[in-house]
Amino acid sequence: MQKAFTNTEVVITGLCNIYTHYITTHEDQLFTLLLPAPVDNQPANSTFGQVLEQVHPRYKLGEVASVTFVAGNPRNSGDMVSHYKTFVTVERFQNNTGTWVVVHTDASWETRFHWIKGSGGQSNATVEWHIPLSAQSGTYRIRHFGHYKRFNIVTPVITAYEGVSDVFRVTKTL
Repeated sequence: MQKAFTNTEVVITGLCNIYTHYITTHEDQLFTLLLPAPVDNQPANSTFGQVLEQVHPRYKLGEVASVTFVAGNPRNSGDMVSHYKTFVTVERFQNNTGTWVVVHTDASWETRFHWIKGSGGQSNATVEWHIPLSAQSGTYRIRHFGHYKRFNIVTPVITAYEGVSDVFRVTKTL
């Protein structure tokens, strides 16, 4: 048996669809089919970050808290999304310190950020928090951060905004 494998060469191969040795060139980055984000508009008598559909006052563990905001196109935020670097925070009120503490962001599995493009440059953002069974009972709120784009004659001006839901209680049972 040992003689049969004396001149054997083992080769391990695998198929993959990635360019492991490809380096992007300057010329590759000059061309894009992605158009710039359009100018943002809000509905009459409203402001960016304003709540259109408010949260309910109470939720129990396992339910979904949802709030809808007047929003700008998320592409206008780039890497400028607030000092939290997120579009969404879920915050719990700390009674002992009187402060709000971020418990979830848009990077959390429990949160969903849905941007809905409307007509005429108007859009909304709906934020959902799928309240985990492990969440602490307490007072919460949901915040949304973003940027909207307008033109100052011919120069685009990008402005930050934020919106916050009403406070709501999370309890083990209603």
